[in-house]
Amino acid sequence: MHLGAIAVEFGLPAALWVASQRSGAFEALRSVRPLARQGSPSLAHYVLLAAIRCVGRTDSMTEIAARYGSSVLQRLWKFPSECFTSRAIWGRFDTIEVSCEGDGRPASDDLQRCQAALWVAFRSRQLVGERVLVYDTTNSHTWVASPNGHSNQKRNDLRQAGISYVLDGGCGLALCHHLYRGGLADGGDLPAALECIGRILDGASISRDSVTLASGKDSAALRNTLELQRHGLGWVSELPWNEVPEQLRGRGPDGAEEIGAGVRATGETA
Repeated sequence: MHLGAIAVEFGLPAALWVASQRSGAFEALRSVRPLARQGSPSLAHYVLLAAIRCVGRTDSMTEIAARYGSSVLQRLWKFPSECFTSRAIWGRFDTIEVSCEGDGRPASDDLQRCQAALWVAFRSRQLVGERVLVYDTTNSHTWVASPNGHSNQKRNDLRQAGISYVLDGGCGLALCHHLYRGGLADGGDLPAALECIGRILDGASISRDSVTLASGKDSAALRNTLELQRHGLGWVSELPWNEVPEQLRGRGPDGAEEIGAGVRATGETA
């Protein structure tokens, strides 16, 4: 009799699977796109598997089916590995409706509905607050040799894609995001992001005037201030030192620059 052993990855995929269930994230995603047909994975399965791939070890998409087959997820989900080839995953992702800027399609697409459903799920489990949100931006390069902006990864020779995101101010959980073209100045995406934030707040029955949006000095522009007022949100923003009104500047007891009562500034310039 021959005995053998099979290695099964358990800890990370099992923990993330349990977290997706307890947080309501998996059911929220599945509510937007139910099962395509009986016995096949839902879009939520594909999204979650892709997210698990990005945590810890980052296999290429061509290896994701093999990793799924050697993990506890196959025992839990009971789908064959062939369902999660890179071709199958990209095929399902291509069915996600995402409206692009100026394409004339409705603003409420699959992505917006997923973000709204996740926010409602997180609130129902008291995982997030609804008073302070944090806005920030970053970028990532593609592998297309066409420079169109500054790259955080120092790859200015490649085409960039920008992303803005909103986090819960208490726990830092991401609540929504917005993609935009590379090369756009920092803070230039805030008006579009505010449209997304407003729709989600309204859908979750959260009063806009009860929410404060915190952002960095890169978003401190007159246009953005007017947009924040138009959307009815409160906000707190850093200012470059050279833009702080003179009447708000002062000196602390130790000689450090001080703004207002007990609020210190570094004196950093734009």
